[in-house]
Amino acid sequence: TEDMCRIALEKSDFIAAQVFKFIPKRFKTAELCITMIRERPYLIRDVPKEQITEELCAIVLDESPDSVHHLPEAYQTPERIIAAITKESEYKNNFSLRLVPEACRTIEVCLAAVEKYAGNFRFVPESIKTAKTIDGIPFTLAAVRRNSRVLKFMSDETKTNGPQAYDMCLEAVRKEGRVLKYVPDVFKGNGLKGQEICLEAVRQNGRALMFVPDPLKTLEICLAAVEQESMSLEYVGEERQTPEIIRAALNGSKGWVATHNFQYLAEKFKTAELCRMAVQKSGYALGDVPEKLKTKGPQALELCRMAVEQSGNAIIYVPDELMTAKDAEGVSLCLRAVQQDGFAIRQIPIALRSAEVCMAAVTNFAMALSYVPEALKTYELCLIAVKKNGFSLANTPEALKTYELCLIAVTQNGRALEYVPEALKDKVLEMLGLDEPEKNEAGQAGYDDDIPF
Repeated sequence: TEDMCRIALEKSDFIAAQVFKFIPKRFKTAELCITMIRERPYLIRDVPKEQITEELCAIVLDESPDSVHHLPEAYQTPERIIAAITKESEYKNNFSLRLVPEACRTIEVCLAAVEKYAGNFRFVPESIKTAKTIDGIPFTLAAVRRNSRVLKFMSDETKTNGPQAYDMCLEAVRKEGRVLKYVPDVFKGNGLKGQEICLEAVRQNGRALMFVPDPLKTLEICLAAVEQESMSLEYVGEERQTPEIIRAALNGSKGWVATHNFQYLAEKFKTAELCRMAVQKSGYALGDVPEKLKTKGPQALELCRMAVEQSGNAIIYVPDELMTAKDAEGVSLCLRAVQQDGFAIRQIPIALRSAEVCMAAVTNFAMALSYVPEALKTYELCLIAVKKNGFSLANTPEALKTYELCLIAVTQNGRALEYVPEALKDKVLEMLGLDEPEKNEAGQAGYDDDIPF
């Protein structure tokens, strides 16, 4: 009955969507259909054909253009499909040419589809692939101009067929260098055309160098790649590295990128000057500095100091004999490291974790307390830790957990309540004005403090 259908549709959204297709035609009024389509455009597939109107089709395109393929074929015109493709959708690559009726796969529809998603080229009719656009341009060239990634889905025969095949591949890499991967080998030979297409690719994206054949990795191409993207040094090869390429790679990088690039530097170029430049950008680069520069000569200590000042955790790459060495200011490298990053204490051998080093580490980062030797955990040190992060109470020796220390810890971070001795919990809760049922609530406070996970 109509009342039964109405009750079913008043249920949850998911159930209503499932129920709509089982409602008899006689109850699917124009008003009901419009209401359902506005909420779930794909339900146009369950609307009786005689009830479908231009108004309903317009609603589908407005609300969910990706649902155009649910329209009856009679309403799937090329114009309507193009409008659906070009309309912004929450699903960037959701439109599939595969769902479009063959009769509607015109040149214009196919071009719009591959522009939306390059993979749609797989569903372009063969007769269209060999056709020309209204401007007299081969369809394949027009498709690449719309979306260079189309090259990935073309067969080698399609990519090499015709007088404009090379120009098509050249335009593709100019738009997106990394599609050089899909350029046929015949165009990446040793000739001038091969050099041209590879050079254009790396100028657009330096990392396209990974797809350049070794015989074509000339100084010009390698330098252009590194200047565009310093991380492409990885694909140059040590035998092709020159001072110009090295300078371009190091000048164009910082942080972890500098570390990444430095590891691919040929040993012959790792001079004291370049090593200093590298560790100043990223202390972790010290791991790739030649041993002789880290252990011999007056520059060794200075180089290691620069590294740990830039990144405390670089202490892991400092030679053992320099760990406790003191710089011109009388500060050891271990101390420099934890002053920069308290968590670096975990990289320092236990025997070298002195009271001074531990104090500096905890002052910088409270949770470093977990790496402090038990014999060095004093009340003063634990007090500093819980003031910064109450959760440090978890790493405080039981003998040092006084009422005052626990109160400070729980006040700073409610989760510390879990580590308060049972004999002190009630007193701490009473002082905080919390009843027994509120323990859990206290235990959730401060959840997002600087706790390493």
